[in-house]
Amino acid sequence: MDHLIRLLSTTSGADKSFMLLQYSAIILRHLASRSKNPTSNKSLVLRLAALSKLLSDARTTYRLWDLISIIQWLRSLNALPPSGSNTVQIERLQVISMLIYYPLEHLYFLASKGVLPLSSRLINKAALYSCRAWAAYTLLHFFHLWEELKLLEPERRRLQALQAGTDFDTPRKPNPAIATSLQEMEGRRAAIINGLVVNLAYTPLTLHWSLPKGLYGSELITGICGFVAAIAQLRAGWNASAVTP
Repeated sequence: MDHLIRLLSTTSGADKSFMLLQYSAIILRHLASRSKNPTSNKSLVLRLAALSKLLSDARTTYRLWDLISIIQWLRSLNALPPSGSNTVQIERLQVISMLIYYPLEHLYFLASKGVLPLSSRLINKAALYSCRAWAAYTLLHFFHLWEELKLLEPERRRLQALQAGTDFDTPRKPNPAIATSLQEMEGRRAAIINGLVVNLAYTPLTLHWSLPKGLYGSELITGICGFVAAIAQLRAGWNASAVTP
């Protein structure tokens, strides 16, 4: 219970728990509307639609402050010494995409709630281009994960070789320091794989919302992709909030 409270007390943990509920409601709404007796489920479908919309609005409201963390991310990158690192260059491009995404999302969200005086055409434009910036970030993140894996794998294999030893007649005694480092490497590798799952789940969503007519016609795809992304991110948050013995 303490572990769950630690997770949900973080902004990310609360957001991803709302996300799980939001996309679960979308899946259930789709299933209810496609049942053998959809008329009897009409009230349930409407309630689930209202729930998913409420959760979506809550999550978007939470994100109104996220631009500050993106600016902080940019400052941390600018503070780094000059480097030809592919990872750093990719992160710079990701920051640019987020500096486009968040202001446009804030603009269309606040305008859609009547806070800002924008026409429906401009609201739709802002929503479309914000999602395109998010899609660009998602695409860049595939390259970022690949670069992380490229840096990690040689060192992980070197440590595995050291731990196993080369003299098969006389097995080497386990080295606690190497074992600890190897465990950390395995944890980082698992985090990269989990990040890949999240990115693969987000890709159809970002492409769908980036196109004026969408990528597909079934909301079930949206529900499943969002559900998978939420589960994977909750798993990452659960691991990150664990207390190290």
